[in-house]
Amino acid sequence: VPALIGVKGDTDLNGTVNASDASSTLAYYAKLSAHVKDPKIYRGEFLTNGKADEYTSKLAAYGITGVDIIEELSAFLSDVDENEFSEDNWKMKKVDRTLDALDASRILAFYAYYSTGKPADITTWNLILKK
Repeated sequence: VPALIGVKGDTDLNGTVNASDASSTLAYYAKLSAHVKDPKIYRGEFLTNGKADEYTSKLAAYGITGVDIIEELSAFLSDVDENEFSEDNWKMKKVDRTLDALDASRILAFYAYYSTGKPADITTWNLILKK
């Protein structure tokens, strides 16, 4: 079974949350608002460490393509106001998510908080999300 691991708020899937993630989320929301057909949230390169064919064929066995699953992971991680541990959340598809300017703002707030010394963990997210 494919297992994907990421960092909450990490839209570009580079392992850190920063202003670029907020920008990507906001750009995606702008495309949705402009009724762009099938906008993409993930704007990075699809990295496979030289095993693209092997990786893609394994994912295809589950009925998904590499680009689709990366899009879904990016959307999942960017939807920061959803409980990442909720079964309903991790089953939700990108098209069913509400990714908006509030998510982008919260990602930027997280980056600002941890840039000034707050821990880059769930305690800072709980502060931002008022949990």
